[in-house]
Order: sequence, then structure tokens, then C-alpha cells
Amino acid sequence: RRDVEALEPLTNRFGLVSSAVGAHPEIDEICRWMMERGLRVSYSSLRVEEVTPTMLEALVAGGQRTITIAPEAGNLRVRRLLGKLITDDEIIDIVERAMALGIENIKLYTMIGIPSETDEEALDLVHFSERVRLTMLRWARRRGRSGYLGVNLGIFVPKPNIPLNHIEPVALSIVKKRLKKVVRELRKIPNVRLNVSSPDLAAAQSVLSTGSLDAARYLELLFKNDGDWRSANRNWRTEMDSHFEARSRVSRISAGRVRSHHREAGLA
Repeated sequence: RRDVEALEPLTNRFGLVSSAVGAHPEIDEICRWMMERGLRVSYSSLRVEEVTPTMLEALVAGGQRTITIAPEAGNLRVRRLLGKLITDDEIIDIVERAMALGIENIKLYTMIGIPSETDEEALDLVHFSERVRLTMLRWARRRGRSGYLGVNLGIFVPKPNIPLNHIEPVALSIVKKRLKKVVRELRKIPNVRLNVSSPDLAAAQSVLSTGSLDAARYLELLFKNDGDWRSANRNWRTEMDSHFEARSRVSRISAGRVRSHHREAGLA
């Protein structure tokens, strides 16, 4: 609160930034305090399982007309694999409550290429997005104006020591084909704004995340190509494709050794 009070002479707009804003034990009290002072509040993103009515009220009271939700996937099994124990109905309930308060636009953060995901499960994102849009449309008709549905479509990147490394990764070639299918279907939904991640940048990210000699060699190649990612990727496509698919295999072997050690030590 001291920070807010110190900055008040300069601005009345404040963003609450955290990986889980709603998890703060005093989030409702903070929001009410900021509303009482006439401050405009926004959040980096909303975790559906933690958002409260007061958080939504503070958002709208500050003039915000857009909320960002991160369901991660349109399929329930895949969502749970990522640790998101929320249903479509729970997400739609938040959308309904937000629209009732005056929110007009919804942004969704999602991913594809998650280990063990199928094409059909990835395409469930299209059905889920359509359901969100129809919910928004009902409120738009009451108001006489419509907002937009934004879908940020990211790509799962296998990195060292992440929980999903024990599952066979999706090959980059499959990710690219799957991405095209999902994007093609999402573009058929009216009033949807798409922001699609680059598969090649995802592949580069998987290399750079290792901090290994491979990462150093890739950075050297990028430097030689004047910082042009596409040129660097073309020159190293074979290595990158294999690295993207091998990265998780290496990490899974390491994870398996750790589990084996735990069993031997009586920890598992």
C-alpha cells in the first residue's frame, strides 16, 4: 500500500502482477481499498479457480473492459495434465459474471503440442472458444454492441526438469500440422482475434533453455545471421527439429534415474 500511495500523485492506474494474483490472502481487501481511493486496477491474468467477485468489480470500476483467462487447453484431460483442475463450466461461469459486470472482451491464453495430446483434443479448443463466444454474444445483444474474443495460441516447449518430461513429447513436425488445423478452424469463428506462436521460435527456445553448448552454437549461428531468427532456423532446421524432440527424452532419462534413486532410498 505504501508503494501505491507513493505513486498516486503520478498515476491512478495500477496493475497487480503475479503468476497468481488471486492467491494473495488479502486480495479482496486490497481491491476494495483501491476502489475506495478511485484507482483503476488491472491484473496480469486471472486464474479461474482463484478469481473473486471483488476482483472483477475492481476491474470494471477502474474502466477495464477486457479480462484475460488462462485455461491453457480446451480439453479437460489435457488441462488436468497441466495442473489446471477447472472445468469448462467453471470458466464459462467466470465469463458470465464478468460480462454481467460490464466486461466486453475476453482473452484466452492457450497452448497446443502438450505431451500425449491428440489432434482431436487440440481441436477441442475450437469448440471451447465457440462456447465462450456464444456466451459473450448473448450479453452483446443485450447491450447493443459486441466485444472481441482474443485467443493467444502458444506452443508447449519441452524444457529441462519440468513435470511433463516423463511423457513422450510431440514431434515438431506434428505440432506444425496440428497448429495449422487449429488455426484454420479458429479463423472460422466470427470476431476472434488470433495471436499464434511460431513453431520455429518454440524449437529455438527449447535449445536455448538448456544453457548448453547447443545453445551457445545456436546463438553463434543467430549472430552470423544478423539476429534473423528465420535464417538461423533454416540453417539449423535439422538440428533444431531433432533437439526439440530429444530434449524431453534426455530429461525423462534424468527424471527416471531420480525416481529410481528415490525407490532405492525408500523415498518413493
